[in-house]
Amino acid sequence: MVASHLRQHSRLGHKDRLDLQALAKHCGTVYVQTVTVPQELYASLLRLNDVKPLVLFPLGGTCGTAAGTDAVVLFFDPHGALKGLPENKRAAMLSKACGLSPQLHGDCFVGRIRSAGGVLAIGSEAPPQMLVERDWLEAAQAANAQSSGTSVLEAELLKQLEATRRAQIAASVAAAGVDAPGPAAAAASDAGGAGKLSWSDGGGRGSRAEEAVTIEIEVPAATKVGHVRCTIKEQWLSVSVLTLVPEKQAILEGTLFQQVMPPDCDWYLEGSGHERKLVIVLEKKVRMRWLELTRPTA
Repeated sequence: MVASHLRQHSRLGHKDRLDLQALAKHCGTVYVQTVTVPQELYASLLRLNDVKPLVLFPLGGTCGTAAGTDAVVLFFDPHGALKGLPENKRAAMLSKACGLSPQLHGDCFVGRIRSAGGVLAIGSEAPPQMLVERDWLEAAQAANAQSSGTSVLEAELLKQLEATRRAQIAASVAAAGVDAPGPAAAAASDAGGAGKLSWSDGGGRGSRAEEAVTIEIEVPAATKVGHVRCTIKEQWLSVSVLTLVPEKQAILEGTLFQQVMPPDCDWYLEGSGHERKLVIVLEKKVRMRWLELTRPTA
């Protein structure tokens, strides 16, 4: 439910609010002004959909507080700054009152979670008046001051959210009419050089190598045509492979070094097992040597 809401909430993003430092960390390209960010890139950022938990009050906290022994968790969109969503000042104030200081953009949800026999379950209601009660906020601040790194609860929630996201990806792939990348495919994507990219721009006047740039990407053995998302525009390339683990699926997205002729470009899969590759052939618009595959914007 939260993921669905945050996905719909992405439409409230605005490129003028985009965090350029977060963008540089995300895609490796530095932009000095939001106006120079390609619209295709920004559109891809709006399609990012993820949920991250922030534990405000731990499980088994101080009894007698408004939260009791339930955990209080804030769920938010970790890509909010990349999407240009407005800063959530109320959520930031609540987090600060609990001794935390994350960057929070866009809508946030606060819920209570309890552990029943080691299994996480929905806890009691978290009404607005509870969120401003001093007893649990002070207890939360004290607990977070003693905390070091990710808590056990946060790690378990991240694990469950990741499992949910994988299920959503599998459903999306199945709807596209191809086999879903199962656990074996995900494990294979971590092995060897899956996701590794190389490209070549050969020489020889009049040769195919001078007319085209060839990109080769190592992919898991289970990869089929329906698992590949490849968009080629005159000076823009976007490549994703759904059989890779979620954080590695977006392989390339950026401005090409020179213009290409999209109708004459092509991509295909070749090889099998550990030698499975995605090959992309970009037909040059002008026959000149490429010094790099993508052009950084400064």
